[in-house]
Amino acid sequence: MDQLLVLSMADSTRKTYDRANFAFEKFVHDWGVQDFSLDQKLHLFVTFMSVLDRAPQTIATYVSAIHSAYCMRNHHVENEFLLTRMLRGVKKFNKGMQCTRLPLLVQQLSPLCEAYRHRYPAYQAKLLASMTLTAFYTLLRVGKITNFTHNLQYAKVRLFTRHLMEEKSLTKHQSMIILNFGTTKTDPTGEKKQWTWIESERWGPCPVTTLLSYLEVRPTLDGPLFSQKRVAQ
Repeated sequence: MDQLLVLSMADSTRKTYDRANFAFEKFVHDWGVQDFSLDQKLHLFVTFMSVLDRAPQTIATYVSAIHSAYCMRNHHVENEFLLTRMLRGVKKFNKGMQCTRLPLLVQQLSPLCEAYRHRYPAYQAKLLASMTLTAFYTLLRVGKITNFTHNLQYAKVRLFTRHLMEEKSLTKHQSMIILNFGTTKTDPTGEKKQWTWIESERWGPCPVTTLLSYLEVRPTLDGPLFSQKRVAQ
């Protein structure tokens, strides 16, 4: 039964939980608190992690993972209220520490894509720019569109071109791309998603133009949309 419960987790979640439980067991062993109650161990572990200046969210995630593992063995925290208050205290105690998970802002997209162009070879620069803009405009982390188990597939990209206006000999075209995503662990509905982008430079680098530029040099291969394989020279 334990094995089935473990397999029910997403790969990334299971890896995080494994790291959390390893850190907890090591702490218990190194500090010789094997005979303490689960509540006491967790209280000391939270204090220990806080003193090490671990991010509050990391500590909370680790505690959740440890608690989950013990619940599977029918061991439960007796005083969840006290543990919750400690986690709140950690947020205030580490309030002055620099956050390493700041959001990416739209104003940063242009300099970031330009930096790719100057720092990496042409193919990698286009690949990274496309990944960044796709993740940004679909509100997903890069891992969500590159992870092997639920990545964005090349076969699920649809490209359309429409005529905006025709005046004498001038015809203006506008490209549109439709992306189809599978389900992700953070989606509470469990439904597949579809994103439609229309070519526009209004808010900075256009994800459609950038993705088209990448597709021009991407090998025609099945599999993940974002591939590190280059076209043979």
